[in-house]
Amino acid sequence: MPQFTLLIFLFIISLHSAFAITLGSSEDELSINRLGRLWRSTWDRRLSDPIVRSAPHNRRTIPSGWTQIGCYTDAESPRALANYTSSSNSNTVTSCLSACQDLEYTLAGVEYGQCPRRGPRSMCGGVDCGLPALLVRGVESATGSECYCGNSLATSQNPSVGQSAPATDCSMACAGDSTQTCGSGNRIMVYSYSSSTKNPWAYSNSTITSTTSTTSTTSTTSTTSTTSTTSTTTTSATSSTSASLTTTSTGPTTTGSTWTTIGCIADSSSARVLATYSTSSTSLTTSSCQNICSGLGYIYAGTEYSTQCFCANSLSSNTASTQCTMTCAGDSSQICGGNYAINVYYLAPTTTITTTSTTTSTTSTTSSSISTTATPGPWATLGCYQDQSSRVLPSYSTTLSNNSPSICETTCLSLGYVVAGTEYGAECWCASAVSSGSLAIASSNCNMACPGDSTLSCGGTWAINVYSYKPLSSTTTSGSSTISITTSTAASSSTSSTTSGSLTTSSSTSTPTPSKVVVAHHMVGNTYSYDQSAWSSNIAAAMAGGIDGFALNIGSDSWQPARVADAYAAAAGTSFKLFVSLDMSSLPCASTSDADLIRAYINDYSGNPNQLYYEGKQVVTTFYGNQCTFGQQNLNAAWTYAVKTGVNASIAFIPAFFSDVSTFSSNTFQDGDFNWNGGWPMSSSDIDFSSDAAHIAANSGRYYIAPVTPVFFTHYGPNSYNKNWIYRSDDSLYNARWDLLFQHRDSIDIVEIISWNDYGECHYIGPIGVDQPNSQSWTTGFDHTLWTTMTKYYADAWRNGVYPTITQNKIYISSRPHSKYATANADSVGIPANWQWTDDNVYAVVFSTGTYTLNLSIGSSFGTFAIAPGVNTVKLAMDLGSPSAQLVDPSTNVTIISFTANFTIISNPSTYNFNYYIAASP
Repeated sequence: MPQFTLLIFLFIISLHSAFAITLGSSEDELSINRLGRLWRSTWDRRLSDPIVRSAPHNRRTIPSGWTQIGCYTDAESPRALANYTSSSNSNTVTSCLSACQDLEYTLAGVEYGQCPRRGPRSMCGGVDCGLPALLVRGVESATGSECYCGNSLATSQNPSVGQSAPATDCSMACAGDSTQTCGSGNRIMVYSYSSSTKNPWAYSNSTITSTTSTTSTTSTTSTTSTTSTTSTTTTSATSSTSASLTTTSTGPTTTGSTWTTIGCIADSSSARVLATYSTSSTSLTTSSCQNICSGLGYIYAGTEYSTQCFCANSLSSNTASTQCTMTCAGDSSQICGGNYAINVYYLAPTTTITTTSTTTSTTSTTSSSISTTATPGPWATLGCYQDQSSRVLPSYSTTLSNNSPSICETTCLSLGYVVAGTEYGAECWCASAVSSGSLAIASSNCNMACPGDSTLSCGGTWAINVYSYKPLSSTTTSGSSTISITTSTAASSSTSSTTSGSLTTSSSTSTPTPSKVVVAHHMVGNTYSYDQSAWSSNIAAAMAGGIDGFALNIGSDSWQPARVADAYAAAAGTSFKLFVSLDMSSLPCASTSDADLIRAYINDYSGNPNQLYYEGKQVVTTFYGNQCTFGQQNLNAAWTYAVKTGVNASIAFIPAFFSDVSTFSSNTFQDGDFNWNGGWPMSSSDIDFSSDAAHIAANSGRYYIAPVTPVFFTHYGPNSYNKNWIYRSDDSLYNARWDLLFQHRDSIDIVEIISWNDYGECHYIGPIGVDQPNSQSWTTGFDHTLWTTMTKYYADAWRNGVYPTITQNKIYISSRPHSKYATANADSVGIPANWQWTDDNVYAVVFSTGTYTLNLSIGSSFGTFAIAPGVNTVKLAMDLGSPSAQLVDPSTNVTIISFTANFTIISNPSTYNFNYYIAASP
C-alpha cells in the first residue's frame, strides 16, 4: 500500500510539472538525438571480419584531452558539479565527457550507473525501481545514469561534497556500457579537460577562479556571482507594429548577439511550445539555454519555470501569456518564464537583410490599379493562392496595420520562415513551405490594397499573395517556365489526399543554376567482403538511379584503404565520381600524425578522373570533427593543418559539424556546410526547410550540401551499440524532402542521399549486402532499392531545374510492418525512443501520366483519391493485411493498374521493427 500511495503521489506531481517527460526523458534525447549520432564509432558499422560480428571494435573510453582525476563524494544538494545535469539510460563515460566538452565545461562527472526498470532499491540509491522513468520536480529519475558538468567542485557550500573517496567507491557499471564504471550512490567519478577554454556562460556558485571570453570585457572578481552586460544590436524593419509577442516581465532579459526575443507564450504539458528537446539546470540563465539549443542545432530556445530549457526548430503555438514572472535560477536579474509560461527566443540569421519600403505621402492621388509585383530583393513572387481554414501558410500569422509585402517578408524571415504571404490587407502569414493541397488562382483575386502601401496588393478575401525567400529554379521555354507546385484534389472518403503536379506561368528569362550534383553516402565500413566487381555493381545501380557519385565514408579500419582503391578502380571509364568523407567519430584527430592518413586519402586520388571536383576544387567532407585538434591550438589551425597544407589540390572542405551554426562564419578553413541532421524531422512534425534555412544563413554564401533520406530506425540494445530510436519517416518523407530541395534549388549546391548502404539505421536505398553490423533482424525482407528507382525522377529534376515528363504510370506503397502501439513479445531491447512521433498509416506515391482515380485499401480501411498528372502522394489509415491499389481511368472505368503489395502488416511482432517496406506496381 505505501508503494501504491507513492505512485499516485508522483503521478499527480508529474501532471503539474511544466517539465513533463515521456518515457525516454529529455536527457535521453540529448544522448540519443545528438551524441548517439556523434558517436557512430568504428564498431558501429565498420566491421573487422566478413561474417561474424559479435563484438565491437575497441574504442577509447576517455576522449582526447580528458583525464580522470578521481572519485569524489556527492550529495543531492548541492551537487559536486552543479552547472549542468543529464540523466540517460544510455549514459557512458564517453557520452558524458563529450556532452560536457560540447557545452564547454572543463569538469565532467558520472554517477549512479544503471538502475533497471525493475530492480532492488540498492541499485537506485534507495529509490524504488518499480517506478517508470520519470523526471519531476524534487524526484530524481528512477533510472539513474547521471552525467554532471561544471568548472569546479562545489566544496564550499557543503563540506561533505567534493571530498576524495576511494576509487572502489565509484565502481557501478555505466548504463550504456557495462564495461565502464559510472560512479555510485553519492559517489561521482570526475574527469578534467586540459583545454584552457572555459564555458562562456558558466555560473559561479562557488570558487571558479577565471572565465575566458572571446571578447574584451571589464569584470570584477567575486566568489558568489559574476555580472556581465551584453550589448546587442537589433535591426528592425520599417514598421511601427511588431509581429513578435512581447514579454510582460519587469526584470531585464539578456540575449546573445544573434538571438531575438519572441516573447512570453502560454505552454502546456501535453503540447509543448518547443517540443523537441528539454533539460533542466539549477543555474539556468537566458544565455545558457540559448547556447544549449544552438549547440544542438536548434533555432528556437525557451526558458520556463526558472530552471527549465526547451529547444526546437518550430513553434507549436504562439498564444501570448502574461505569466513569465519567475527569475532565472542562475541569474535573478533575468526572467526565465513561469508556470506553464515560456520566454521564447529565435536564433536570427547572421546575414543582414535589407528591405525597401515606400511611404505614401499624405497628399496622394488614387490609382486605378494595384501592382502585384513583389518587392525587390531576394524574395520571389509565387503568385496568388486560394486560402482556406487549413491555411496555405499555417505556421505563424499576425495582423499589421502597416502591412506590405516587404514588411511581412521581414517579419517572417525574422522568425525563421522562408515563405511569406499577405492576405485581406493587414494579415501576414508565414511558413517554411506552401501547404500540400494549395491551389494557385488568378492574380485578380488578390486585389486588396496593402495598408502600408496602397500601390501594392496584399491578397484578398480568402486569397493570399505568396512570396519565397529564395527564387524557385525554372527553365525558360518560349517565354514560360514550369515550376513545381502542389494541387488540390477531392477525395470521396474522409481521408485527405494531395497531388504534386506542375503549373505553367509566364516568366522572365531564367537559367538553371549549373553544376547541380547528387551523391549518395556509402559506408566503406560495410564493404569488408567487396571486391572490384561488387563496387562495379553498386556504381551501375547508382548511375541507373540518376546518382552522380558516392561519398565514401571512411573510418580507421586497416582494410578500408584497399576498399577505397577498389572503388576508384571500378569507377574508371565511367562518369561516376567519388570523394572521401572523413568519419571523425572513428578516425583519430588529436595529434599531428593523425592528419597523415587524411592527407594520404586526399593526395592518392587528387587528379583521378573519377574524383569529384566542384567548381575546380577537390571535394572533402566529414561526419563530425568539430572536436579535432591535430596537435594545434584551435579548430581553425587544426583543419587548416589537416586538409589545406601538404595536399596536392585546392580543397572544397565541407564538413558535417555538430556545433553551433553561429560559429561557422569564424571557421576560415570551412568552404561549406553539410547539414547532416537536416534530412529528418527532429519531432513529430513533418519535414520542413527550417533547419536548412538556419544553416544556409550561417553559411554566408559558401557551399551547402543538403541531405535527403527515406527512413531512420535503429534498434541496438545496451549490450551492443546502444542505439534504439526512430526519426519520423512519415508522409512519404523521401518525396517530400526532394520537393523541398527542388523549391530551394538555388540555395543548395549538392544533394547527398543518406544513405546507400547504412543498414543499421535503415536509410539504405541500395541493395542489402552481406556486411551488416548485426542489423539483419530489422533489415531482412526490407528491400529499399525501389527508392533508388524513384531517385532517377528527382535527380533529373534537381540537375535540370524542371520535373521530367512522366511516361509510365507507377504506384509505390510503403508502410511499417506493425502499428506503433503493437507490443513485441520477444524483444529484449524495448520499444525505440520517439516511437510516438510516427503515425499508423499506409502511404502511396503515384507517378501518373494523366487524370485517374486511385483505390487504396488494406483490411477494412479503404480510400478513393483523385490523381492528377505528375507525382501524387496519399495516405490511408493502417490496418492488418497486405495493401492493394487500383488505378482507374474515370472516363472509361477501365482499370489501368491493379496490384497487391508483397508485404503484410501484422498485429503481434516478436521484436519491434520501425523500418519501412516499399513495394511497386509492375
